[in-house]
Amino acid sequence: HLDRARLTMLMDQSVAMNSPLKWTIYHEEERNSNPTVQEIQNDLSYLKKWFTWHEAWAHKDRKPMIFVYNEAGCDVVKRWTEASSGEWYIVLKLFPGFENCPIQPNSWHQYGVGEKDGTIHNV
Repeated sequence: HLDRARLTMLMDQSVAMNSPLKWTIYHEEERNSNPTVQEIQNDLSYLKKWFTWHEAWAHKDRKPMIFVYNEAGCDVVKRWTEASSGEWYIVLKLFPGFENCPIQPNSWHQYGVGEKDGTIHNV
């Protein structure tokens, strides 16, 4: 798995350089499909096994952080919240009406410059 080798190398190099830089991934599967809770859990388990233990992995509130692409609405929030079982700090992409979701992720972000200010919210 080249992804494992590359990301591990980048994190190792960050530590070797005494860099304060922290790493995570941007999960984009929601762009092309609607993964099930089980599929999301499988992805999170893979990340936990191979990366989140590394001192260069980003954490917030002692939870590993992950950014998630989202244009599908509140259902995505529900699936990711359920899949993470509160063990992950989830940052979802804003979408119209995100404020009205009955379940909220740990934080929101804007993918690019747009109507919102482009900053991470709730961090």
